[in-house]
Amino acid sequence: MIKRCSGRYAGYGTMIPYTSTIQAGLSYVPYTGPLNLTTAIPWACYGIRALKSTYYGNIIRLRRSSDNTEKDFGSTISCDLDTASILSWVGSGDAYVRTWYDQSGNGRHMIQATNSSQPQFVKSGALYLSNNRPYIKFNGVENGAATPLTITANSPVAVHAVQYRQGNGVQDWVLGHTSAYNYHGTSTNNLWDSYAASSVKNGTTRCMGQLFSPAINCNNAPIQSPCVIHHTNTSGAEWNNLGQDRSYHQSTGGYFELIVWATQSYTTNEALEMHNNQLSYYVV
Repeated sequence: MIKRCSGRYAGYGTMIPYTSTIQAGLSYVPYTGPLNLTTAIPWACYGIRALKSTYYGNIIRLRRSSDNTEKDFGSTISCDLDTASILSWVGSGDAYVRTWYDQSGNGRHMIQATNSSQPQFVKSGALYLSNNRPYIKFNGVENGAATPLTITANSPVAVHAVQYRQGNGVQDWVLGHTSAYNYHGTSTNNLWDSYAASSVKNGTTRCMGQLFSPAINCNNAPIQSPCVIHHTNTSGAEWNNLGQDRSYHQSTGGYFELIVWATQSYTTNEALEMHNNQLSYYVV
């Protein structure tokens, strides 16, 4: 069984129209990303795969340590990130994230232009992996140097997120802000703590398939593995980065995927389907 993106012919690496004849003797299954499951358009969205089968743009821009050269990378014919090309380009060194591209078409890319502050993607020629899926690794130091990806401030009403929670005694958070702890979390399996904004902790969270309302009761956020979250705020809480909570906490966890909604323009059923799609791809 070969996974096939719309408009891509899986199995041979050549791009041909989706309507072209499929080669006899091969079995194909169409790829479905989370944004194939709704007609709603998010405020911004980021992933280590194409989030919709018809997305052909860049996914990530990396800087390699050997010569500081930067390069954009997109997805393969199966809609996964082209990690083979990344590893070939990086060699035995390291690679850092300069840009995580917004796949919504709104141009809200997350950026870290300072080399010394960039989160990492490849270390000594190997990807950061969990459940065999690559993720962006933040290398912040508690009360020290930050490695955030920054973006223009936004107050989302909901997020679909897949996060790698380090759980090494440092509080974690789904979204960061340089001067507020709206999404303040914990170093345990609890997703939120009492310091989180009221609109966050009193909202609704679906974590790893289980629904929690109010969200502060969420107690099944896994450590050292992908954590799949759909969180709906009661009003919205501002964020402006991934990886930094004020000047106190710098993340040592990571990120696989993030879909940010300025309005809840999808249906309840679509929200559940998107959550389950992320569970299926990263966890199950």
